[in-house]
Amino acid sequence: MAELSSVFGANWVNEARVQIASERRPRLAQSSISSEIGVAGRAAGQNEFLPNGLDETTTQLIDNVTFSTGDWTLKGGMDLQGFEYLNQFFRKQNGQWSFSTYNAAFQWAQGLPLSTGATPGSITFQQGVSDVNGYISFKSRYDSVYLQGQYSGLLQKRLLLSLGARYTREAYDDNPRPNPKFQGLDRADNNSTIDPRIGFTYDLLGNQKTMIRGGYGVFTSNDSDLIVSNTMFA
Repeated sequence: MAELSSVFGANWVNEARVQIASERRPRLAQSSISSEIGVAGRAAGQNEFLPNGLDETTTQLIDNVTFSTGDWTLKGGMDLQGFEYLNQFFRKQNGQWSFSTYNAAFQWAQGLPLSTGATPGSITFQQGVSDVNGYISFKSRYDSVYLQGQYSGLLQKRLLLSLGARYTREAYDDNPRPNPKFQGLDRADNNSTIDPRIGFTYDLLGNQKTMIRGGYGVFTSNDSDLIVSNTMFA
């Protein structure tokens, strides 16, 4: 991360920051038994969706400008974020055994035919197959710009009002692996929004010790990129 703060004359201040962050979030298998084993609705062994993991790289550029004169303060800036993901979500990669009854599991473990014993049952096995070896590379962007104004000259300078708005845009690369099962729903649409905010601070006794604050705003968060990329494995 690199940060630069600059002062231009008596009225202008600029703060800029560049950051590149990398994070790995592995989830290991919770059992030494490689396969998931289900017997009469009860599960044992390794969960069929483990191990999995997500490698995330974020590139961020932030720049904020502040202009002050008299009772006025104006702020504006941008926050540009780019995300790159390497998502591993390989379901049933080590196989999943399912036994309809305890007797079926016992007979199978003993190497006996299922007809042996009073309560026969069924056995099924599923093995996950992936033409991308369980990995998906995925990119997205989340950019925003804002403008805010504050005025502190009301009621003998005991009341400060603020008004602002933030514009955000979320954008996705083309789907690297379209899933026909989802009929186009396996990726989020590019979206943009404008979120207004308004607030106030009132010095109740005029001694800067008792403050009343309030405000209203709309705040929009980005979609979960992990959910979008997980659909590419189905």
